[in-house]
Amino acid sequence: MEMIYIVGLPHCGSTIYGMKLAHAYKGKALMLGEIDYVFNEDFGNNKYADEDTNMICSCNKNMKECSFWGDYFKQKFNSKDEKYNWVIERAKKKGYSIIINTHKFSLPLKTWKKHIKIKEVFYLYRDQMGWAMSSYNAELRSGKKPKNIIVHFILWGILNFLREQSLRRIIKDYKVVYINKKIILPEQKIEHHIAVSNRMKYSI
Repeated sequence: MEMIYIVGLPHCGSTIYGMKLAHAYKGKALMLGEIDYVFNEDFGNNKYADEDTNMICSCNKNMKECSFWGDYFKQKFNSKDEKYNWVIERAKKKGYSIIINTHKFSLPLKTWKKHIKIKEVFYLYRDQMGWAMSSYNAELRSGKKPKNIIVHFILWGILNFLREQSLRRIIKDYKVVYINKKIILPEQKIEHHIAVSNRMKYSI
């Protein structure tokens, strides 16, 4: 069992890129999205129970009824290590040899390395204009007063620098991917993906 781990800023295209990788491995890779958020102790309680947030899997079922995640919420874990091992063993039983994790933060990679062989790590750079507009629009949708678009441009450079430096402290061998155009996905269904926000779009 191996893992592909994707790092980058929010709105960098990690969900779409992870799905594209899952298609490329023709059924051998399990796209589990931002797995580490599921390990949060609050995940699965009423705070996340609304269908507009986190609890809907891409198999169109509530995660508590999903064929992959359903049993997770019935377990009593004594440690985070047990949660990591549960996901790995579940993926093996389902017949997968690769797990794709699009968490975007580099720190959980440090723990995953203790539990599973890391096949590849990608750092995603989305084009500055695309990221700035996506970030700006996300603030509009949330009801916040959005920061000036120029501020988003500046943040793109600062945040990418800091996040990639953080990744370099954990692993030296990673691939940089530049996302500067739409990624077109095949129509094949990707199951058991969970994103922090379930408002997934198939173009960036």
